Amino acid sequence: MSLKTVCLSTLVLSLCLIILGPLIQFQPGLPLICQEWPLCFPADLQATPARGWIEIFHRTLATIVGLLTLTLFFQVAKRRTDPLLAKAATYSLFFVFIQGLLGGLTVVYRLPMVVSTLHMFFSMIYIFYLLKSLKRVTAPDLAFKLQPLSTEVSSWWQPKVRDALWISASLNFLTILLSSFVRHTSSLRICGTGVEALWSCSVEWNPLTSQQIILHLGFRVLAFTSFAVSLFTLYHFSKTLKMKVLFETFALPTKLAALTVFFQFMAGLFVIVTHIGLVSSVLYLAFSVLSLFGLWWLALDYSEMQTQFKLQNIHSPFSDLLELTKPRLSALVMVTAMVGVILAPGQIGLLKGFLALILIAMVVMGACALNCYIEMDIDKKMERTRDRSLPAGRMNPKKALWFSVFLLLTSVPLLMLIINPLTGFLALLAAILYLYAYTPMKRRTELALFVGAIPGALPPMMGWTSVTGQLDGMAWVLFAILFVWQLPHFLAISLFHAEDYEHAGIKVYANKKDFHFLKHSIFWYTFALLVTSLLPLQFGELGLDYGLAALCFSATFLGLSGLGYFLDSRPESHRLWARRYFLGSLFYLPLIMGSMIVLR
Repeated sequence: MSLKTVCLSTLVLSLCLIILGPLIQFQPGLPLICQEWPLCFPADLQATPARGWIEIFHRTLATIVGLLTLTLFFQVAKRRTDPLLAKAATYSLFFVFIQGLLGGLTVVYRLPMVVSTLHMFFSMIYIFYLLKSLKRVTAPDLAFKLQPLSTEVSSWWQPKVRDALWISASLNFLTILLSSFVRHTSSLRICGTGVEALWSCSVEWNPLTSQQIILHLGFRVLAFTSFAVSLFTLYHFSKTLKMKVLFETFALPTKLAALTVFFQFMAGLFVIVTHIGLVSSVLYLAFSVLSLFGLWWLALDYSEMQTQFKLQNIHSPFSDLLELTKPRLSALVMVTAMVGVILAPGQIGLLKGFLALILIAMVVMGACALNCYIEMDIDKKMERTRDRSLPAGRMNPKKALWFSVFLLLTSVPLLMLIINPLTGFLALLAAILYLYAYTPMKRRTELALFVGAIPGALPPMMGWTSVTGQLDGMAWVLFAILFVWQLPHFLAISLFHAEDYEHAGIKVYANKKDFHFLKHSIFWYTFALLVTSLLPLQFGELGLDYGLAALCFSATFLGLSGLGYFLDSRPESHRLWARRYFLGSLFYLPLIMGSMIVLR
């Protein structure tokens, strides 16, 4: 099969796989027919054969999707012509592996809410990277079609339209995720069903129902907001299609995306009116996934033009402000904090736990924005940062300063008052260490590596204290894992960005020590990480299942670090290995954290 056929087939089957989900998990608490994994024995089908065959078909389809994803990865690896395609195919393979793992755990642990919600979350991330792979495969076709109009495309292209498409897609993604969460917590029925339930919530407000009511109403508000923003964005986008070639390229996908967004909203109303029936629930999920698919398709196509035509006006006030917060770092911090919340003993209200995560993320975003303000002069000297909004002169420094101060002065006091004083103190400590210890130390000594790892390791501890209000042994274990993980992770980064750091005057080991020292350091820090990853067996409620998973992942990661001993003397080989180790570290952390959650 051609690469395009493999991409498209995998994408279509994956969409079918997601839509089959409600047929298996429609009623929370209802046991699976096939309670073994990956096989289903004939005896399991005697009671309710129809549902059992659906489960078998779901697993068979999942196996086919996994094999097709593996085929896609190897076909892309053979070509070695498009780094962006290779990256998308690699992430697709990674997330289909995560999906397989979560699917097995969903069966073994009888559809737990956390695992089922994570299953939906990662399935959508997997779909995104599949779609991105398909767009990279078809990128030359788009470029060929629009190349004669490169000048007109450059004048037509608007970064605010790109931002609006991505915002609409993000709102739709959150709506799908929250709908899964609402369904698994039985909050979907809390306000009743039928026509009257469309505009009223008849349940009595009391401490037992208040959180479910707020969650349900929050889902409705998010769904309506996503619907309104998406339709407005698509309408505005359609008005910009003036040139014939652009109209032929984007008009049909835009109309289809608008239709699926409209039908998604109507299907949501239909779910309530029909007393949350199976057919209406499947239709809602189907249109939700298709509308997200359409928005992602347009956003990727539109964004692809800035790569194909090397457009210069790719920044907007929104993208510049978002860039200050270092969204990838903020997302990683929020995920590690969520791990702390989930693993902590005791209970925290859904709304309080969600608010704690948002406030922790705001602390990180504020500290990152203030760091960008402090390091404007350094960022000007580095190739990978000189195009940021502040060093490039696109943003007034005072605006960045007030934005960062607002985030910090809002989030830290609210953490202390609403969550608990200890969590607020840890957040304040992390911000101070990051801004006033690590940031200035980078210019003086390479020992800043160890100081910077402290604020980076505090978020899971903050998640833990949000629930317990105290620092237990397991909280320190989570801190230790994040602390040790960062050391080889940043040593690898410094190796393939050594020249940039040298130009900016940042002290890193890659410019102070030879490669012999670095490969030894990375190997032994990775070995220390293996030992540290096993500490939850002693201090937490994690058993042998987690221990075997942690040993397997850590040993594999250690093997990757050991490849540094077999390299030749060329600097290019050293940088390539460092980059692979860095990417491996990005895979390793969620695998370990995810294992703690699903195998506890």
